[in-house]
This record gives sequence, C-alpha cells and structure tokens, in this order.
Amino acid sequence: MQRLFTDQQSISRHAHLRNAVRLALFAGVTGLASPSLAETPEPADDARLPEVKVTAERRETTLQKTPVTVNVVDANELEKRAVTKLSDLAGLAAGVNIPNQWPNTQSVFIRGIGSSRPIGNPSVGWYIDDVYVPRSFGSSFFGNLPDIERVEVLHGPQGTLYGQNTSSGALKLISRQPTADTRAWASLGLGNQGQVETRGYANGTLAPGLLTASVAFASSEIDGDVHNVYLGKDVNSYENKQLRTIFHLTPSDSFDAVLSIDGLHGHATSGSTPLNQAGTGTRRNFSDIGEEQNYDSGGVSLKLQAQLNDQLSVKSVSAYRNFDVDMPSDDPYPTFKSGFDQDLNQDQYSQEFQLIGDYGRFNFITGLMLWHEVFEMDRLSWSNNAFSIIDSKSTTDSVGLYGQGTYHFTDALALTLGLRLNKEWREMDSAAYTSNVNRQRISQIYRVEGLKEEYQAVTPKVTLDYQWTPELLTYATYAIGETSGGWNPASASLAIAQIPVDPEKVTSYEIGLKSTAFGGRLRNNVALFYNDYEDYQASISNPVINGQTITGAVIANAGQAHTWGAEWESTFKATRNLEFNLNLAYLRTRFDEFLNPTGAASTDFTGYELPYAPRWSGSIGSTYSIALGNGGDLRLNANYRSESSSYSAVSATNEFTKFPSTHYLDAGVFYTTPEGGWTFSLTGKNLLNKTFELPGYYVPALNYYSQNYNRERQLLLTVRRDFF
Repeated sequence: MQRLFTDQQSISRHAHLRNAVRLALFAGVTGLASPSLAETPEPADDARLPEVKVTAERRETTLQKTPVTVNVVDANELEKRAVTKLSDLAGLAAGVNIPNQWPNTQSVFIRGIGSSRPIGNPSVGWYIDDVYVPRSFGSSFFGNLPDIERVEVLHGPQGTLYGQNTSSGALKLISRQPTADTRAWASLGLGNQGQVETRGYANGTLAPGLLTASVAFASSEIDGDVHNVYLGKDVNSYENKQLRTIFHLTPSDSFDAVLSIDGLHGHATSGSTPLNQAGTGTRRNFSDIGEEQNYDSGGVSLKLQAQLNDQLSVKSVSAYRNFDVDMPSDDPYPTFKSGFDQDLNQDQYSQEFQLIGDYGRFNFITGLMLWHEVFEMDRLSWSNNAFSIIDSKSTTDSVGLYGQGTYHFTDALALTLGLRLNKEWREMDSAAYTSNVNRQRISQIYRVEGLKEEYQAVTPKVTLDYQWTPELLTYATYAIGETSGGWNPASASLAIAQIPVDPEKVTSYEIGLKSTAFGGRLRNNVALFYNDYEDYQASISNPVINGQTITGAVIANAGQAHTWGAEWESTFKATRNLEFNLNLAYLRTRFDEFLNPTGAASTDFTGYELPYAPRWSGSIGSTYSIALGNGGDLRLNANYRSESSSYSAVSATNEFTKFPSTHYLDAGVFYTTPEGGWTFSLTGKNLLNKTFELPGYYVPALNYYSQNYNRERQLLLTVRRDFF
C-alpha cells in the first residue's frame, strides 16, 4: 500500500487540523455549556466522579487542576479489565498505542513516538514508583501485582522533571503504600487456554506507630496457542511469578522512610508463524529451536522524606535494579534462516535528591539525579545457516540537575518554568566472531574497545494556565525533550560498531482544556499537540552514511519528522450506579526528511508515515453497579476499543509490516457477597473472537516474513477471599 502523502494530501492536512480543532472545541464546549453548579441540583457524594490524584509534576496534585495531559488507570479499573500484562491496558488512554507482539517485552508509543527496540533507548520512560527503568525486557507483567494503586501515562516531552528518554511521554506504576489497617486477601482465577492466575495482598502493622508493611504476590500462566509442527508441541505460552514487599517507617510526624523490594521470574516461548497462515484452521510454527525465553528481574529502593518546616521538604531516592534475560528468537521455519539467541544482563544504580517548596503563590521542585548502568550482551545470530556471535558491553553514567517552579499571579493565572541540564557519558566495547551453532568462536570479525561519546542536553518547559472557574482549566505548553544517543550494541561489522547515534530531539507545542460539569458528574479533558522531531532514530538496512554503504541493520539518525493531532477523554457518571467512559485520538505523522538507506529512489522514505502510529484510536465503556437486596453487590462492565491500521517499520509499503485495523470487546461481571468476604467474577477479553494478523519479522533480503496473532476469546473465572 502506498503511504506517501500526495501534494493534495499535504495541502489538506490543514483541513484535518481544523477538524481536530473542531473535535476538541466540541468536547470543551460540552463542558462549558453544561449547567453551572448554581443551576444544577447538588448531587450526593456517591453520584459525583471521585477526585483523582496524580504525581505528574513530582508532587501530589489533582488531575483536573494539573496542566499536563495525563491518563490515570486506578486499581479498580485494573481489576475490571483483568489486567495480567501491560498490553491489557490498550484502549484505556487516548493516543497511547501498546502493540502486543512479544510475550515478555512490551513497547509503548505515545502520540506516534516510541521504540520497538528493547536493547535501544526508549522514547517513553518507564518508572516503578520513583525509579527509572531504562529497558523493557520482562516488562510485560509489571502491572499484574495487586499492590499497584494506579498507572499514570504522561503525554508529551517530560525531560524537565523526568530526564532523558521521555521525549514522547512517561509511564508510571505507582504502588499502594502500607498503612496501619490490617488487610489481607487472596484470589485464584481459572480460564480457557490454560489460564491460571493467583494473586494475594497483605498489609498491616509490625510496630504500632512506627512500622507498617505490605506484601504482594502474583503468578500468571497460559498455554501456547501456536502449534510447532516440527517439535510437536504448542508454543507462544508464558508463565511468570512476582513478589514485592514494602516497609514504611514513620518515627516522627516529619520524617518517613519507605523500603521496597521486588522480584520477577518467568519464561515464555515465542510463536511467530510463516506469512499467510490465516484460514488454515491452525496457527502453525515450524521452528527447530525449542528453547524458552527466561527472564529474571528485580530491584530494591529506599525513599527518605523529611519535612524541614511548613514550606520545605526534602526527598532522597536510592535504588538498584537488575535483569538477566535469555532470549532466543527463531524464524518459523525448520532451518537456520534467520534468528538469534541472546543473553542479556543489566545492572543499574541511581540516586536522586529533591527539594520541594510551597510558599502559597509560588511552589517549586529542584533536584539532582545520578545514574549508572552496565548493559552486557552475548548474542548468537544466524542467517542462511551462517553463524556469528556479538559480544558487547555498554556503560552509561549521567548526571542531571533540574528545577521547575510555578507562580500564581492571581488565583486564576499561573506560569510554570522548568529547566534540566543533563550530562551523559557513554562507553562501549564490542567484538564479533564467526561461529557455529554451538557458540564456538571460529574467527574474529572485528574488535573495538573504549568507544566513547559525551552528550549534553538542555530541556526546558514553559506552561501558562488559566483557571476560568473552579471547573474549567486551560493551558498551553512549550517543551523540549530528548532520547539519548549512544552506540549500536548489536553491531555485525566494525563500520556499524563505530557509528555513534546522536540524541533524538523533539520540540513540542500543546494546548489543553480540562472541564468538570453537571455538579462533578461529567469530566472532559482535551489536548491539541504538534511535535517536531530532529535526528529521528530509526533502524534501517544497508544505509549510505558519509558516502559509504554500510551493510547490515543500523540504528541511525534518519532525519526529521513531525506528529500532530487531538486527544479527548470523557467520563460521565449518569447516576450513582451507572458510569460511561470515552476516549478518542486523531493522529497524523510524517517524515519530512529521511536518510536514504541505499541511495535508490525506492528507498527514500521522505513523506512516509511513522511506524506504530494509527490515525484513529479510541474506546467506549460503561460500568453498572447494583446493590442487591441481600446486602451483596453486583457490578457489570463492558469496553469496546478500536484503532485504525499502522505499520511496524519506517520502510513499510506492503502487507508484511502492516497492523490491520483492530477492534475488541471486553466485559466482566463481579459479585461481592454481603460483608464483602467473597468476590466472584467472570471476565472476558476479545469476546467477539476476532483474529488479526500482526506483523512479526520482515527481512526481504532473506525472503523472510513472519507474523503473529492476537489471542482468541479468553474467559477467566476468579474467586477472591478477603480475610480482613
């Protein structure tokens, strides 16, 4: 399919922008034109939408008074959607694309920008509480722990407060802190496709008035849904276990400490299929590699907070995290056509200090971030029965100094200014060898040591917001963000190893509106945005760099691009029992300049759309609660989500890398007994049982095309027992 914009399409993009503006204005007017509180009978508290807390600005604020586009998925929503992995969050946030291609690694795209290269630098930053997670290996199941209080998704560059690698946004997993209340529950879920889900949570006091603690565990498994004909077994399965314990020490009213320890262990089997297996009645794989993907990750963090006086507080966050991954990935054929088996190990250490002030009209946060990471890779690759090994070790050190302050000129008008200065040192050792299938090194292809690069970044932010009424906020933001540079850690040749990648930069413009109406029963949040990218980082094959053809796949600064669009989120509590949710996003993307990989006209991608950027996406859902006569509670929920087609590669012009338009219907029913001791639930995903062919690997030089499938209809029956 041709993806180049024609001249007429380019001219008409302003018309699309006007349509997006009209969409946003319509949503805003819905809130503005709603009856005021003075004209609307005051609803009961349980008929209002609850106030939503967020930490998007590194301090706790309310969603509707925070001039940032942020989506919040709370613990109740996670339960309703039976979230066992992060891809289950798809459709819950406008403008957020969560492609579900791999069993244990999850990429996230916001407003058309992200990264599908788990060994590379992300454009969406991940945070577990206040700790940055730089790589997505083993990340698929982070959201399954039952002590997750909420998930926050921040849109747009977040470089001022969150640093590098948040050029398109940030995803924050926020844990429930231990309290003095004694609480414990456990659940067991069984479903089709061999689903088994066990979860549990306990919270309470260890030392009255001094120390509280919580422990959370979860395990999840599912059978394979692709049959490996060559090995005679089903693949595309997974099984994982997680545990986290948190200790909260409060020796005084002005000081507290939180120690968090977590671990995850799991394994999975990949199950891509040869192209065009749909309609055969069986999802088939012919790989002769039977090894599982094994992954272990975990970490420990210590957060110290002290209130110095009524205006000032300080915070320290010290953390260590590690992952160890064995990740084989084979083509779906009984030959060594294309694939790899890589062992990855990462260690990271971080230390952050913050000073937070609140002086009435002026509040601020300033901080210092220190970061150290060692990432090692041992990768066996094969192509048409030729084997090679790549060993690499990358070391990153960075220091960031930041500050952001907000001054309220009046009760309505406020100005926020932020700035971050970041310095980064990167070093890499790399070597490659010819080998055999048993990982025996035969001859050295190349070896380099001590490749070094230094990068500096300045990422400012300016926001002007105006609180027209207590129910209506508007804001405009200008921000700059960066995705870090570095080296190609999986370099097949000396030429590729020696090519550094410069940081990817984005300049962002956004205007937004947040309104609450009908006495707190209707919430509308709208954003319009334009992002201008320079030195866009892309994986391209056989590029011509500095007049030299580089054979192989290279992560390089491919050129310039822009994205623009509109996002709308709406929640309406029609009655105290019935609630509706809607989100809708319109996105346009375009490469304005692109490094021509081979010099041929057919490989000039200028004018193409960006990958993983569906033009339309959205969802609509509802929840209905019924108080039963026996004192029990019945809850029903349903959600329909859809997104238009997109592509998985910058060079795609055909069906091999095309994501089809998708639509899913999910639903659930929950019954809680009187006194709340037992909860029985039945949840369903993909209830329409739609099958979609999702792109896998695309290597045209080897005539190698594979695809994946979404899961067929899943039903899960869960029993939960609340002990306290």
